[in-house]
Amino acid sequence: MEYYGHHCEAAFVTFSNRHWICEYGEGKNACVNVRQAHSSKDHQNALGSITPGTYMCSFKPESAMAEWIQQVSSWLDQLQVDREHNFSIANSTLIEYTTKAHRTILQHFYSNAGGASRFKSHTSCFCCLRELPEHPLLCGHVFCTACVLSYARPHGHGTYEFWYCPLHSDDSLEPSLITLKPALAGVRVLCLDG
Repeated sequence: MEYYGHHCEAAFVTFSNRHWICEYGEGKNACVNVRQAHSSKDHQNALGSITPGTYMCSFKPESAMAEWIQQVSSWLDQLQVDREHNFSIANSTLIEYTTKAHRTILQHFYSNAGGASRFKSHTSCFCCLRELPEHPLLCGHVFCTACVLSYARPHGHGTYEFWYCPLHSDDSLEPSLITLKPALAGVRVLCLDG
């Protein structure tokens, strides 16, 4: 958890600010703004009608974060125990085993949270929560280079092919091709003026 703690906290704050909808009103009069949008707006329903008021939420991220971090830490400890128990009998490499286990956990989380399609970010890789996302898939999710190398299949000449998005529970998405810059390639500038 020493490597993931800071990233998990940042993801938790981002989630509560950008995705947790205000609890003001009911039915067609329910506010659709999230905490981040409420800083500049009042309550606003789906039709655009505005009612004066501040963000209302019974969920308190400050108090829930410590419990969530503890649960993540417990899950990681259990995953480590499971891996040590099952790795000796598995017919896969350590990376294949952990990648498959990670995908199972991701799919379970996103299916319980209403589906991966609801969560997209260009500031955090929602697969690992550790790196900046750089590589978009056709489904709209954006992954870091480490996740591309973990989940995509080499296609040749620095190109990797995703046959599925690791965040979705189904594999019915169109394949996506990602081209990575070679590790030792620097910045190149095309000069046409001779």
